[in-house]
Amino acid sequence: MHTAWFRELCSYSESYICNQLKLTSEEGRSIITRLQNSNILRRVKKSNSLDGDVTLEDINEILTDDNRYFTFTFVGILMLNDVVIRCYPKYLKNVTSSSLPTQFNIILSVIRKYEKNKEQKIYLGASSRNSLKSLSLLSIVLEIIEQYRKTGFYQVQETVEEINGMGDINWERTVHETQTLISHGRPFYPNMYTKQNVWDDLNFFYCLHKCIISECFDLIEKADLATFVGIQGRYSSDIRRNSLGSDEFLLRRIEQELTRQFITSKRHILQLMQLYLLRQGVRRQSKLYFYGTTTMNLIWEAACGEVLGNQLQLKFTEKNFPELASKKINSFSAKGKTLLQMIDRPEWVSNGFLHGIKKDTLIPDCIRIRNDQNDQLTFCIYDAKYYNVVFNSNAVSGQPGIESVTKQYLYHMAYYKLLEYFEINNVQNIFLFPSESASRWLGHVTLPLLKNVTGTDILALALDATKVFQYYLDDKELPIKEVFYNRYTYESPAS
Repeated sequence: MHTAWFRELCSYSESYICNQLKLTSEEGRSIITRLQNSNILRRVKKSNSLDGDVTLEDINEILTDDNRYFTFTFVGILMLNDVVIRCYPKYLKNVTSSSLPTQFNIILSVIRKYEKNKEQKIYLGASSRNSLKSLSLLSIVLEIIEQYRKTGFYQVQETVEEINGMGDINWERTVHETQTLISHGRPFYPNMYTKQNVWDDLNFFYCLHKCIISECFDLIEKADLATFVGIQGRYSSDIRRNSLGSDEFLLRRIEQELTRQFITSKRHILQLMQLYLLRQGVRRQSKLYFYGTTTMNLIWEAACGEVLGNQLQLKFTEKNFPELASKKINSFSAKGKTLLQMIDRPEWVSNGFLHGIKKDTLIPDCIRIRNDQNDQLTFCIYDAKYYNVVFNSNAVSGQPGIESVTKQYLYHMAYYKLLEYFEINNVQNIFLFPSESASRWLGHVTLPLLKNVTGTDILALALDATKVFQYYLDDKELPIKEVFYNRYTYESPAS
């Protein structure tokens, strides 16, 4: 197996990729073409930025082979033939080879939790092969192993009846079907029917589950995911899956078993095996394993929202907003609505009509009403941006565009009624960027046209991404000192 590390959205020459993977130019070009077709690798112009990041855009000009540069738009693990590629997030610019595996395992855990929380995990019962093309076989494998560690193998119990056995006596059959002797006026049965429940180790689905578990352990070992999964040792079966029948035959047997199996845990195992076999059929066409994401920005948004205590979807009640309990929530016009529902929606009105059709509106990443360290009521508008923004004396690079800045001001303006009613004068409007180091203020952005209305700048805060992700995994809120200050300062919030 050839293994190499690459950083997301960093430009690499074709020759560098081949050298890292110890492949010839021909082998490397084949791998690169396959990853391009899967939208995991994109051809780009050579980056001139200091940190190597590239801006994704289509290349219209013809470049020579000497100028073939590529970037990975993926975070996670890729396996293709005998090649294993690990792509780590773009904000990890100075990570060391010794700390990278630990950081990478945290990222994999975050991706796994995000998939489950957003119901993007494996769709149990999926039967359409087209719907399976976007599923990760490694995700299915991890789910199978996790279920196996919880409930063990798929086993069924059979009731075995025998004469004078070790199980419970079947009195009804003993009385009606055996000879009765009388001793001292009392009935006596020299032979009794007994019954006991035993595990059927020769059950077809028990054998199939053992085969699939063995294959899953093989795959985890090849992908070097044993540490991530927390596996010590491995399981190997002497039964081969093809000895039980073709995949089509196995799928028919599973479908039949699902119609008569009603125990939830066992149905879960059957559905996972079904999904595994279906995905294996798709994999034979693609020959690509992957576990990870091409939308790390959404994961960063979700993690920030969780650890900052996002209140956007909470109904506006005294229970959900104890900080405002003494501020007459019950008399507020929007009581019972969520903070998201308080934002006005654009209404399209046809000529000649009084009322129109309302469409989707602005959706902030995270809103939080809280007391700061000085016990001052503050309205927090957080927008998680998965950017590598860099400030220097003469320029700024990697920053969000004008539409993002404009929306932040509009979020502030959308809550004017609430802010005025509850007399909340302190508003913190902050862009949150991932950082590989301690949390710190980077600077701010201002748009005079809208600042004249809101009276605020948009602050730029680099958050320690590893700490954010660790709190996200532990289902905890990030300590207030990491992100919250009554006034703006360029000093590190963690200091």
